Amino acid sequence: MKLRYITSLAVALATAGIAGAADDLTKEITVEKDIVPQEREASRLNRTPSLSLPKIDMKRLRWSDTAVPAPVTNSISLLPPASYASTMARSPYRGYLDLGYFPSMQIGASAGYRFLDTESTIVNGWLQYDGSQYKRENSEANKLTYKDHSAELGLGVSHYVGDIGTFEANIGYGFSSYNYPTLTADDFNQSVNRFNLGLGWSSALSNIDYTIKAGFGYFGFSKAYSTLLDKAAKEINGSVNADVRYYFSPSNSIGAELGVTFAKYSDGREIVLTPANDESRATPSYLSDLVSRTAGVASIKPYYMYVMDAFSARLGVNVSHSWYDGGKTHVFPDVKLAITPARQFSIGLHLYGGDSQLNSLSSLFAHSHYLNPSLIYAPSWQKWFGDVNVVIGPFSGATIELWGGMGKAGNWAMPSLIGTDEALRGAYYGMDFKSTHYGMAFSYKYRDMASLRLSYEGAPQGIDKGYTMWSDRAKSVFNAQLTVSPISALDISLGYELRSGRAIYEVGFDSDDIFQGTYYTLHTIGNVNSLNLGATYRITPQFNVWANVENLLNSKWEAVYGIPAKGVTGLVGIGYKF
Repeated sequence: MKLRYITSLAVALATAGIAGAADDLTKEITVEKDIVPQEREASRLNRTPSLSLPKIDMKRLRWSDTAVPAPVTNSISLLPPASYASTMARSPYRGYLDLGYFPSMQIGASAGYRFLDTESTIVNGWLQYDGSQYKRENSEANKLTYKDHSAELGLGVSHYVGDIGTFEANIGYGFSSYNYPTLTADDFNQSVNRFNLGLGWSSALSNIDYTIKAGFGYFGFSKAYSTLLDKAAKEINGSVNADVRYYFSPSNSIGAELGVTFAKYSDGREIVLTPANDESRATPSYLSDLVSRTAGVASIKPYYMYVMDAFSARLGVNVSHSWYDGGKTHVFPDVKLAITPARQFSIGLHLYGGDSQLNSLSSLFAHSHYLNPSLIYAPSWQKWFGDVNVVIGPFSGATIELWGGMGKAGNWAMPSLIGTDEALRGAYYGMDFKSTHYGMAFSYKYRDMASLRLSYEGAPQGIDKGYTMWSDRAKSVFNAQLTVSPISALDISLGYELRSGRAIYEVGFDSDDIFQGTYYTLHTIGNVNSLNLGATYRITPQFNVWANVENLLNSKWEAVYGIPAKGVTGLVGIGYKF
């Protein structure tokens, strides 16, 4: 009994102690610890996301002596000026080289290198050489040798200024040397020097985008054709252009394009209708004395732009003023409409006019090297023009395009024969001109393996009518282009072009009444009938081989009056990026 009592008492006391501790059990503990500071290497936070883009396989665009005008597009561009360094994927290669050759002597060489490539600055250098020498029969069945060599080199800089904008500058020099064997019994060798400097700034701040560009150039022939035209003309040209746009919203904006372009000529002559003072002269005096003149064009084009998915419009006005021994002011609407009621149907309309073109020596020489080196011309201007373009498709890869347009131009300069004196070859003659063209095209694309495009375009022909974009006065143009890619590394293209009705007009003057006795005579210059073959094989992403052979049928026509086109020609070469 006593043991049982003691045990029960112990259990009761223990239970009571636990309950009391649960009601009030507090204990303070103090812990002391020595902390030693440790310096760690700083790591900057990367606030800019890293974007990995797929490598882009750049394809080289090769020079062609055949110009094919494109139909009017049915859309309106909305891309604001962008900073190149921040928006475009950089090529992983810093340099490129393309070299091609074709017998008997056709050479093309192009090279470039990016000397500096940082996040904010890019410096590029480039050079280009094109040379040819061939023998061909002229219109009088004389087999003559034709030589044409051109070289250009340049340097360009792009500097990206944070989120503010991009500054660009470029400088270039070009030299051309060629002969004109139809002018004299001996070869007439000509050379041309060209120099160009360009500056530009583009920026996008808040709701405003703007671009400012300026250019300066020099162009000069080395010598004149004969004693009749004893001086070769020189030209200094320049331009300043600005484009500003303000966005009320992504679909509503207003803007303005402003521009001034000029060309200052020295030692040039003009074609004028002046009666001869000396009847014994063999050549009527419809050439002026040596003159130094400045031609220029200033324009402003304010506009409003509205953009929606099914409808886009740009409503503007073109106000331009041209001067050349006097001045003319032109005011005309500049309206573009794009209507897309369905994904497979769209209509584009463009009504415009008022623009002037200087007919500068440098711009005419870019069209044809066989330009008379002593003559200068007044500006031409667009009175009014209207174009429409309809696109139907694609339906299962097939698309149909229809287009057409008409308008009038003032003092439009067209290649012409002035009398019969060979010293006046390569001349242009300005007149009021009615422009009309119409065409259609069918294209089909099968995945990425094959594509086909067939097109036809026509225009009337007359001394004062045709299509202003066709200086050879062709009456119809047919083009066929087939491109196939049997494997991803190989592209093959087969093309055919037929330009029929090509001609040039001779402008003659009656010596008895030079003002009223003007007459015009049509001279054909042959139909372009050219079958072309091209291929590119990419052996590696860096190295490819290519070939471009033109006029496989070896057809004969005149590139310009008196100068026969080359026979079978082209280039076969390699391309390498490094």
